[in-house]
Amino acid sequence: MNEAYIRRLIFAKRPHAKFVVVSHTDQFLTPEAEIGRGFYYVSLYDENIGSNVFTSSAGPVMISNSYLSSFAYNLALAVLYEFENDIQPTDQKVSALLKYNFKKYFAEQLFHKSNTIFSRAILLETLVYEQFRMIPVFERIKEDSAFSRTATEASNIMGQLVMFHEMGHYYIDHNPRFWQELTDQFGKTFIPVLEEFKPLLSPTLLEECHCDIAAFYLSLIAANVADPDRQSFLRFTAFGYSCYATMFTLARSAEKTFKGNQGLVDLVDFQSTEKTSSDAGFEVDADREMILRAQLMLRLCERQANEWQVDLYGMNGRFPLPEDILLKLLNYVNYIQDPNDPQERGMALLLAEAFHTHPQGMEFLYLRSKVFQNTGAGS
Repeated sequence: MNEAYIRRLIFAKRPHAKFVVVSHTDQFLTPEAEIGRGFYYVSLYDENIGSNVFTSSAGPVMISNSYLSSFAYNLALAVLYEFENDIQPTDQKVSALLKYNFKKYFAEQLFHKSNTIFSRAILLETLVYEQFRMIPVFERIKEDSAFSRTATEASNIMGQLVMFHEMGHYYIDHNPRFWQELTDQFGKTFIPVLEEFKPLLSPTLLEECHCDIAAFYLSLIAANVADPDRQSFLRFTAFGYSCYATMFTLARSAEKTFKGNQGLVDLVDFQSTEKTSSDAGFEVDADREMILRAQLMLRLCERQANEWQVDLYGMNGRFPLPEDILLKLLNYVNYIQDPNDPQERGMALLLAEAFHTHPQGMEFLYLRSKVFQNTGAGS
């Protein structure tokens, strides 16, 4: 009965959520591991990127949204694939694979806010002209067990960082000893980092950083990282937070773009052969708080790497990580608006106009892009 109630709550808060699964910690935690009455754990996939904890009459509810981590996984795949195949960036100094994944993420965020000609065109451009880029990457997973294993580990760590961040909120709120116990065990490493950043953090942002730190150590414990895997764990973590900072910035940019174009009216004359023009534009809005959180976590990874005597940055090892990874990924925000070919953008706009009175058709294409196996599966 309570699970049905929780599902109704979820769909009231997130009407577009997909793949919703509700469980309670009684089902997967031992009684001594639970705090208080435990909580409902809801796994879902929703373009509304936040994962969060909220209180209901049936008890606390923790939402784990795999949307963000699934894109981070594809970004990790792209980096790994290009690294192992020695594929160099284009003359623009950006990776075509990374640009595609960031662009598709932005397009989905914009389309989720409003089904307009402009949002449809950007999304169609990725579906029709760019999605093919990931086909060999997904084929590689099937053919190369080592590649698949590294990709899976990266996915697990980056997904855990999101999940354990939300669990951090729950534990800090419900167990007064939790933060002190974490400090007693790991504070030698993270307290100096926290003190360095504290002057820049509002009380709310400080709480988020506490939960990021908790997520780091809870993930470390859950992964049971052995010495040979420490470098990979740190690199996956640093890459994950760099991805999340970029994706939160793209989500804010989609919101700003949506608001900036809100006054425009889509007009399509299906009887005319005249080209239509659009004043819709792209606007950037950096998520400075998420970028600051990523910077803090990169610093924590640096300190942990120093303690473990491993190289956090470098193009060696199982997963490459340049020292300026955060800046490199944030730089893609400046490129995603650019078409690979003006003809492709023109055709995408024409197709977007053709869907003007058929919004369900575009929704169908979008949904199918998530599961279309012949293209290597969607994001």
